[in-house]
Amino acid sequence: MNLAKTLLNFFRSREDTYAQQKSDGSYTRIDAHLKLEDIQSHLRGEKTVGIYVISDAYSNKCHFCAIDLDTLDKHILRKLTSAIIKEGFGNNALLEFSGNKGYHIFFKCKQPMPAKLLRQFLLVFLKKADISLATERFPKQDSISVNGFGSLIKLPLGLHQKSEKWSNFLDLKLEKPLAANHILNIENLEKEAIEAFVRQNKKLIAPKILPERRSVIAMTGTPPCITQILAGVNEGCRDVALFNLCVYYLKMNRLSASNALDKVLAWNRGNTPVLSTSYVQWKLNYINSSKYGKIACRMDEMQEFCKEGCQRKKEL
Repeated sequence: MNLAKTLLNFFRSREDTYAQQKSDGSYTRIDAHLKLEDIQSHLRGEKTVGIYVISDAYSNKCHFCAIDLDTLDKHILRKLTSAIIKEGFGNNALLEFSGNKGYHIFFKCKQPMPAKLLRQFLLVFLKKADISLATERFPKQDSISVNGFGSLIKLPLGLHQKSEKWSNFLDLKLEKPLAANHILNIENLEKEAIEAFVRQNKKLIAPKILPERRSVIAMTGTPPCITQILAGVNEGCRDVALFNLCVYYLKMNRLSASNALDKVLAWNRGNTPVLSTSYVQWKLNYINSSKYGKIACRMDEMQEFCKEGCQRKKEL
């Protein structure tokens, strides 16, 4: 087996760019095609590659998807893998230790599938496993803008540049580590099966629909979720926290872009690891030019920050 070619085929991603991990765990985008030589360097530990999950902004489709579980707690991981096996997708799931402080579970698509459909598919497992701690679904977005790149995830079997630990594949039942050629045993996801699965679980993953009269809720003081976010967040929550902080400063407090950037960058310095400055700037500019005007309370990832004392929560 040519492992580099196998990874390139399994993890087909955006073709015009990729990312390289830095020593602090953050990434620098590389404006070039990902080549076989880059993956070979990744496998040797000479550099660590990150790949953008959504292929392009015109189709908003993906060749694979993943759940990022940001904990080393085997009990929580077992709840998730058991749900995947129980629902009949155990042969489609590729589990790896991320090399840092959690696990990734990958699924490969037989043909490119809409990002929105794949995010719904992954959400079913999180709901059935009743996992409330911070997790991320890749892709993180249903769609990306023409000039956007979307979310990236570390390519498996590489060296984590911050922890200096190697990632490796694991048995879904958590009984033993597996060799790299285990990837050849993973079955592709069929679109018809995914669509049927999502339809069967539509009620489980349906978001709350707010009455029109509650679409805008007056808030006084700093919302509890923002207070908690400002204290610093872990790796699994940084993106959603950044999104809502930008909305809070730009749209709700009406700060100038420069003042909002200063506050967000100061917050980012307390994260572990920090987000790249260029990504923070891009996200803030994106929010500033968008129609977003309120904190995204209905985002699944925001539930970790949602507190009983929040006036907005009482109104939902």
